[in-house]
Amino acid sequence: MKATVRDAGILAKVNPANVIAYLRSKGWTKRSDQSGRFSVWQIKSNDDAEIIIPVKSTAPDFPQLVAGLLQELETVEQRSQLDILRDLFNSGFDVIRIASESPSSAEGTIRVDEGLQIFENAREMLLASACAAVQPRAVFHSRKPPQAIDYLNKARFGQTEVGSFVITLLSPVSPNPQIHDLFGEPEDPFERVVTTRLVQSVGSMISAAEDVPVIGGYKGFQDSVKNGVSANLCEAAAALLKANDASSLSLSVAWALNRPQPAAARLVIPQAVLGQLEEAARIFRAHDTLEGYSVEGPIVKLERLTDHGPGQVVVLANVEGQARRVSVALEKEEYEKAVEAHRNYRPVRVVGNVAKENRSFVLKNHTTFEISTDIERDVFG
Repeated sequence: MKATVRDAGILAKVNPANVIAYLRSKGWTKRSDQSGRFSVWQIKSNDDAEIIIPVKSTAPDFPQLVAGLLQELETVEQRSQLDILRDLFNSGFDVIRIASESPSSAEGTIRVDEGLQIFENAREMLLASACAAVQPRAVFHSRKPPQAIDYLNKARFGQTEVGSFVITLLSPVSPNPQIHDLFGEPEDPFERVVTTRLVQSVGSMISAAEDVPVIGGYKGFQDSVKNGVSANLCEAAAALLKANDASSLSLSVAWALNRPQPAAARLVIPQAVLGQLEEAARIFRAHDTLEGYSVEGPIVKLERLTDHGPGQVVVLANVEGQARRVSVALEKEEYEKAVEAHRNYRPVRVVGNVAKENRSFVLKNHTTFEISTDIERDVFG
């Protein structure tokens, strides 16, 4: 039994621009148009097929024309109207599908807690790719690039799909102009750069993980940072594999029909690389430096060799969401200020490069050292 879509409210939400993008991608061509009102489309494979598309969705008969469009496409494509309607709604998005292959989710369901982990880490994987699209780094910290955050606010989760447990992420993409200007081919919008970087980085991550036993080390991961591989990406992929004991994780991208690519992309992350991903993330973070980082909190230790020379202090501060003891070397004048702050129970603020050395955190090359003016500041809030 074939489903027929008759809900006028749903039909009215179809975007005419998305319809045109869809028809172009399927080989339809515009036969004629009535400027400002509608256009007429046909396809070579079926001389009798004809579709009329209003320019604006506010046209009084728009829902009826979309209903007719669905019936025509159902006949030509031999697909259900529901599937076609979903593709029409998604034609302005790169559709990213993440499928968790596991015996426990073979029927398309998953335990609630595991589902939350999958959605959260799918988000983290997409965010890692957005950050890498701005500037590749081995580790992305709590202060993400504004462009990446803005992108994530535009991306959406779509409906889950049948086939083990499949979630979809929708990355909006602006239409590809049909007529190029005098400057030649237009550049891809940032949203498309993110999805292509996602495919590139996940592919590089899989290759680096599979090469670990072959080359006997993790150099492949370091070499892949330029391709978008990061601790964040590895952690997200590892968490997705662990969420419901997945035997594998598949990631595929169906490119937006309004800006098509030559072919869809599909990658498989096997359970066998889980250990390599976790270790790579650990190594990335162990050798990472927080550049230009602001450390603020009370001084919990003062130490110098002479009564009047330079010295070292330890500041108890919030570093990436955790309380850390951070060592800072100070010249004589700054050390005297540190003594004063410690005596008066005042927090200090130091800006520099924070790195982990063995089990300790050290701030080097500081550019700022000052006594905080906010006496009530909560170091851990």
